[in-house]
Amino acid sequence: MAGKLDGKIAIVTGGARGIGGQIATAFAAEGADVVIADVLDAELCDALSGHSDSADVLRRMEADLQFALHIEQMFPELRVEYPEKIEGREVNVLYGIREGQPAVKFYFDQQSDLLVRLLLYTDSPLGVEPVQFDYADYRVVDGVKVPFHVVVSQPETRSSLSIEEIRQNVPIDASKFAKPLQNHSPNDSTAPN
Repeated sequence: MAGKLDGKIAIVTGGARGIGGQIATAFAAEGADVVIADVLDAELCDALSGHSDSADVLRRMEADLQFALHIEQMFPELRVEYPEKIEGREVNVLYGIREGQPAVKFYFDQQSDLLVRLLLYTDSPLGVEPVQFDYADYRVVDGVKVPFHVVVSQPETRSSLSIEEIRQNVPIDASKFAKPLQNHSPNDSTAPN
């Protein structure tokens, strides 16, 4: 049976528990591929692949939609480097440095001041590997510029995410949050104790 959201990707922030978790469950039940982002939930971070410190930074940066506000907390040392060019455009380069971790490089377009690239390094079975995020097609969503195209590049893989639509605070029918009916009779031996 096809759901209302078949073929769609839903990104649910705060989706590890509570109302966000219920929303993620409801979207999945309607056929959506659900991406859960919840920077505060340690259980969610543990559920994601790997447990190294650099991988944790990667997950937290991806999940934290207010990352720009938290950059100084995540990186005690920030250093401005020489400008570079990406696809013929001048970009300002900022290094984020944490003790004992590889630096993270941020590339900001000089004309728009938008983040166009992020380069970081994560631990892998083969050693430290670069992971590059390229951001493009920024559009205004509820007063905030959001990249609608993201390319993630690693040494042997490259994936691209194109977002068709972003809607915030979408109303959801309250019946989606009702407790499911139990199908067990009191005499059923499979009923929970």
